[in-house]
Amino acid sequence: MKRSKLNLFLLGIIVLCTRLLMLGKIPPSENSYIWLRYLTAIVSVVDVFVLVFIIKKVTDDNKLSIVSGIVFTLMPWHIEQSRIYSPIMFVLLLLLLSYYLYLHLKQLWIRISLIAVIFAIVYFLDSLSWILKFQLTKTSFIFFFNNLFKLYSIEYLFYKNDSFWLGGFRTIGVMLPTVMPIFMVGLLLSIKKFHRKYLVHLGFISIITILALFNPLFPEEREFFIITPYLSIITGIGVINLFEYLKYTKNSIKLLIIA
Repeated sequence: MKRSKLNLFLLGIIVLCTRLLMLGKIPPSENSYIWLRYLTAIVSVVDVFVLVFIIKKVTDDNKLSIVSGIVFTLMPWHIEQSRIYSPIMFVLLLLLLSYYLYLHLKQLWIRISLIAVIFAIVYFLDSLSWILKFQLTKTSFIFFFNNLFKLYSIEYLFYKNDSFWLGGFRTIGVMLPTVMPIFMVGLLLSIKKFHRKYLVHLGFISIITILALFNPLFPEEREFFIITPYLSIITGIGVINLFEYLKYTKNSIKLLIIA
């Protein structure tokens, strides 16, 4: 228990440093909007801890929850969105809090009501009004598949995230390129251990992906940002298994992997 609290404390320090340190200067902005940036930064801190508690609740694995929280904290896209005014960060917090409540609610009608209310709020917060005006055409399918290959490409995920039009981390991916092999390990292990109870999450990822792909503003949209917690969990699984492997390897291989 003490070690778990220490890990949470250390995670808190990392989160606060990456979110609030020199927030008014990096990136630079007008002072009149700084309070919105601080509000987003605080929400992003809460995001991390709610995710940690959700993983702990679902898996009962302290190690995975903390490691995934650290990965989430150091994810370039999450850092970028946390240091500007970003409405999608509020949407993500709302969804995480809702799922956390959902895990603790027993009555089916309350769960259904909660889901309906949440989707209504998300609709207004994330400006999804384009859905009502959207018309499916042949061009839409070409647009869809082009975006699909881009969104799940190695370039977009690890090298060039161009979803933020006003500068942003265009020269860095959603995640750091150095975590690519770790992510691949975590992805393979996740597929290997996939259980049908996780189909709900797969369905949610599919819905978010479809919204992102058909958004007329692609790639300057934010829907895909909502699945970043899943990316951090997959990477966290890879990190844990990699360190488990380190126990049984030679020192030279350990140094190479750590490097």
